[in-house]
Amino acid sequence: MPQKILAFAPRSVEEAAELLRACSGAAAAGGRIRAAIVESPFGPAKGIELPVAHSSIEDIARSDGAEETLVLLSHSSMNGIHEISRSDFLAVAGGGVRFGPFVEEVRRAGLYFPHESDLGTREATIAGIIMGGAAFRTERRFGRLREYILSLELVTPGGEIIRTGSRSVKDVTGYDLTGFLMGGGGRCGMIVRATIRLLPAPGTRIGFACEGDRDALEFFAGEIRKRLNPAFLEPAPEDDGAPGKARLIGELQSAVRGRERSLLGSLSGLAPEGVRVSRLEEAALAATARPDGAPLAGRSAGGKGALEGKAVLEELERRLYRVFDPQGIMLP
Repeated sequence: MPQKILAFAPRSVEEAAELLRACSGAAAAGGRIRAAIVESPFGPAKGIELPVAHSSIEDIARSDGAEETLVLLSHSSMNGIHEISRSDFLAVAGGGVRFGPFVEEVRRAGLYFPHESDLGTREATIAGIIMGGAAFRTERRFGRLREYILSLELVTPGGEIIRTGSRSVKDVTGYDLTGFLMGGGGRCGMIVRATIRLLPAPGTRIGFACEGDRDALEFFAGEIRKRLNPAFLEPAPEDDGAPGKARLIGELQSAVRGRERSLLGSLSGLAPEGVRVSRLEEAALAATARPDGAPLAGRSAGGKGALEGKAVLEELERRLYRVFDPQGIMLP
């Protein structure tokens, strides 16, 4: 455990750059400096009682190597939504914007971010979700989170300001640096701003639950995917008291308003004998789908080949992280 903890909440990209340059400079001069992002889901800030954010950068320069210093950087002051564009279908938000309020603000503007907030993500920051590489239950239908991050503004551990990507979905030339930064836990630096792709708001959304015999539900799930193109469809938690029975939950959408009855009727019309279909309100849908609020795993395990490939990727990642952080100050 470091003997000295400093906490900062930079208000701008320039302040963040100055702080990280000071950290890197102190490390180069022999100081025992480590830095971490407070909002990182993998970082050492979990469980630490944070001190009040400092306002003096000289505290970093005073680290002379006699004791290790942990510098904690928070996105809390970078909490503004800078733009929501209905013509370009995008939003520009600071790294400290909370995900739940962001989704609601986008909806009020007449647009739509398909991956809804839940118990596990509502209070997380935009930067925290990106650093954690969050996975959502709707990604089978709408794609993974990285497909919606158009660009990032990042301050590297050396204090350099870089911008990845652009405002265009089709700007895919060279290496996908934006994708590399996602899921890294902040090891490449501080994400101060993100440009996020949005979609037109659907006119109608309806959640549903299907209950019945397990074999019948497996057949029904295939029909739903083939004929109704659900926004998502997944098994609900098992009911130990009803052997042989199962339950599905899902969501249907339409660009046309007022189609709730029609969508539910189409679903019921496909249901085989013995399967009961009912409507599920949005709050019940979120609670049933993710009862513990735990984040979904972003990657699945594989066999020996997958493990060997993972080892190669981890080695490549270590080398790339060293390019961003030559002094090795960032945690985790």
